[in-house]
Amino acid sequence: MTGRGGFSAVELAICLAVSAVLVPIAYHFAAAQEDQRALGLWELRVAAEVDTISEELAFDGHRGPMQSDDVAFAEPGGVVRYAVQDGVLLRQGGSDEGARALASDVARLTPVAGGVDVVFVRALHPESMHEERVFIPVPTTAPEAP
Repeated sequence: MTGRGGFSAVELAICLAVSAVLVPIAYHFAAAQEDQRALGLWELRVAAEVDTISEELAFDGHRGPMQSDDVAFAEPGGVVRYAVQDGVLLRQGGSDEGARALASDVARLTPVAGGVDVVFVRALHPESMHEERVFIPVPTTAPEAP
């Protein structure tokens, strides 16, 4: 053993080379984990918003029939329309005559047989979009009296 007190240039170069390989790999896994966490939180929010939309559509569906060409209901207090404006799903009109926001990150709202298709979209990165398509059934008959 010689009495040297540090690393040689070769040992230092090996440590730097190993670090240069391992750091980008660790960063990639950390970024992917963060993306999955953010996506999971967004999907939880979408699930809560789908519940709200479903309740509103069920309420309006029991009060009047859905028009075939649009997501709108003829009710005793007027016409209730559902529309997407700037990514926000709005319920407009009816007896309360106001517009109420029901959900965000909504790309499309399409009437289909038996219900409505709602498409939620979120940008994970500038080059990556995540789309969640949900079918919500709309009742066509009034609920039975107890």
